[in-house]
Amino acid sequence: MAAVLGDNAFRPTVDKLVLEDKTVINFWYKLPDELLVHQINEIVTFGDLEGLKKVEIVTGGDHGGGRFRMGLKLLFRFTQKESISKMFEIANVSHSSDDIDIINKTVLNKIVKSFEKISEGGRFIVVGKEALELFFSATTRDAESVVVDVPLHLHVHGDLKFFAQVLGRNGMSSSWCMWCKNHPSEWRSLYQEQHGMNVEVQNLWTIQEQLRYVEKINRKELKNPKDKKGIVSSPLIPFIQPQDYIFPLLHFEIGAVNNVLDSLRNFVEDQVEIISDTEKVARNRVITADVAYTRLKDSVQEAHATVAIQQLRLQKAGLSQTLRQRGLTEERIGSLVAERRQIDERIAALQAQKESLEKELGQKRKSLSDARKELKKIQSDKTKIDLPTVAGIENIFLNYSISPAAYHGGKLNGVDCREVMAKEAPLFNDIQQLLLLVRHPEWSSEDIARSRMTIENVIKVHKDICTTLDIISSKL
Repeated sequence: MAAVLGDNAFRPTVDKLVLEDKTVINFWYKLPDELLVHQINEIVTFGDLEGLKKVEIVTGGDHGGGRFRMGLKLLFRFTQKESISKMFEIANVSHSSDDIDIINKTVLNKIVKSFEKISEGGRFIVVGKEALELFFSATTRDAESVVVDVPLHLHVHGDLKFFAQVLGRNGMSSSWCMWCKNHPSEWRSLYQEQHGMNVEVQNLWTIQEQLRYVEKINRKELKNPKDKKGIVSSPLIPFIQPQDYIFPLLHFEIGAVNNVLDSLRNFVEDQVEIISDTEKVARNRVITADVAYTRLKDSVQEAHATVAIQQLRLQKAGLSQTLRQRGLTEERIGSLVAERRQIDERIAALQAQKESLEKELGQKRKSLSDARKELKKIQSDKTKIDLPTVAGIENIFLNYSISPAAYHGGKLNGVDCREVMAKEAPLFNDIQQLLLLVRHPEWSSEDIARSRMTIENVIKVHKDICTTLDIISSKL
């Protein structure tokens, strides 16, 4: 081990978790507070610390390639010189799924507790010159030997799924925001440049506000999804505020650009290309099945979030305990037994309702999957001859060295998305010119005018995205 890690390496804790189905999950982790204390002399020297203004620690997690990994980035910010940074991998879980329960049981819970120690101290204190010692709170033995004593701040980085998992939003509707409480219909942007104002402070989430919502949900004061605002459970990292979750700029770029291009392709296939009646019917089936599945899914998520069954079971346990008491009259015993029977009936009814919803959801999911497979088969059987305009647009992208990545689900990856944004003016101009040359046998002059307007709107949306990204980048 020493030959691989080095004599002064901080060795990980290695363990495994065996699931009920006998699946073995191997994992390892390094506690951040112990890692940094151990490695401080490998990270910086006494001379490096001159002019240090503050220290920031960024952590986060991501799943890919059958593993969940967590990292730590240590940033030294100076008053007059470039920052110094150091990165560490602090956890690794070998599992095909990014199930948050498994991640929490294996590494996350331990990592969070370690970061909490760092957060509670809130300081980055270095003692000594020849051999540096690191502390996270002002409890050093010899204040005269302190070399550095600066504030320390924690941030979280990752994709939106990881944010949802650790912020108590696992399984929520993806339309809700991680940072503000605005309803999706009220969204404009995180920063309303046109009005010169930020989102109102009272609409921004805090950990304390999230916990208050969880309490209200548990007390059944909030039942509708629009009232819960995406809150499902308590945050797993209660000492890092949502405002310290770094906006995932690259993931936003990938999602936004691909959404625009998907909309453009859908428009071309629906309005420009000539599609068969069979495909039209198949598309309508997908839309109908998707709407039915989404509506029922919201109902099932609400049923899962309710605590009614748990509360009834607690009431039943209390009644059973009371029945074991001595000296109860027959009338009292009969009343308690009847009350317990009623609770059993209510539990059975709620459980049956829940199981019925889940069964129906499974059927809706299968219907949607079948409809999508049918449509996909119809579309995959098409050739470029059947889709001349789509093929022409693909060729335009290839002329700009931009092509979908097979490993990215057929979507553009981050590099290509940034190429689209960098070359959006000539790229979309070429696409517009191609589309305006198309003549559809069923088009009227009004259809052509609507087509031109749609193309211009797509270009405008893309420009708005680029502008929004510039605004967000300036705020990071």
